[in-house]
Amino acid sequence: MIRLASIETPAVKERSNHLPVDQAPFLMTCTKDCQLIIIATVFNTWPEILPMSINGVWSSEIAGAYGWEAIGLVFLKNGRLMGGGAHHYSFGRYKKKKDGTIVFKVTIHQFGKQRPLFGEHHEKLSVVARMRRDGDRMEGEAFIPGGEERTILLRYKKRDELPK
Repeated sequence: MIRLASIETPAVKERSNHLPVDQAPFLMTCTKDCQLIIIATVFNTWPEILPMSINGVWSSEIAGAYGWEAIGLVFLKNGRLMGGGAHHYSFGRYKKKKDGTIVFKVTIHQFGKQRPLFGEHHEKLSVVARMRRDGDRMEGEAFIPGGEERTILLRYKKRDELPK
């Protein structure tokens, strides 16, 4: 079997020129006399070509005094967000901007043991988050509209696809 690391499609060729041979996003094999060539495309090694959908189940963490703290799950589907944790639930919307930033507008409802957010306790709080995606992760910061001087670092990790 011969593994090659070049292809003629411009978008793929541009990215494949810097990849090691064992990470090329396709596989070419040739029979012993090279009369049969099989090409298999393996896009899982290249999320930039076929980006993973943002729709799905994501775990959510915020940066706290002692490091990253898990706060719950969010479910993203076609511009809508729903989520929750042990002492809160959230609803909202998100939109991807031309620069790649994903902007979330979320209302958080806390109950039971409330945690202070932005220095105060809130039963209901509207928050905006600006995040950047890198494969199965998103990172950014959240703030109260009109209060961008106080932010909370936030990150999501994709855990699963939504059921069909």
